Amino acid sequence: MSYQVERESLLDAAKSWGSAETDMTTAQRNANAINVTQNAASVVAELTGFITTYDQVRDRVATLLGEGATAMRLIDDTLKGIERQYRNDDDAALARLGATWSPTNT
Repeated sequence: MSYQVERESLLDAAKSWGSAETDMTTAQRNANAINVTQNAASVVAELTGFITTYDQVRDRVATLLGEGATAMRLIDDTLKGIERQYRNDDDAALARLGATWSPTNT
């Protein structure tokens, strides 16, 4: 595998993680928007604690989705950073070699 292909693979992987982060953020937003009210359920649901329990579960799911999105963003950023460092190292090596070596030896 060529160096360029490896760098492109890192960026492709980063793009996948970035897309997953967007999906998780959307899911978190959607989870936060879902509410169960006494009118939607029943008085019994309120009396038995169902609505309170539902709200706690919903909040926990939304928190986990947010944490997952943050982790996915970190992976995306890390992969992009690795690719950037490889590119910078390669450019620096080419500059050093270009200053000391010529293919024609003139």
